[in-house]
Amino acid sequence: MMNDITTIQLQKSTVEKLKRIGKMGQTYDDVLQELIDEYME
Repeated sequence: MMNDITTIQLQKSTVEKLKRIGKMGQTYDDVLQELIDEYME
């Protein structure tokens, strides 16, 4: 079963930063999950 998907609005500058942080093949969700996990440690 697939997770529920939502849409969030991001500034273009935020999207560009996420692209620089992410690795090839990662989704924005993947990148955000990693950032959240690191923050929560």
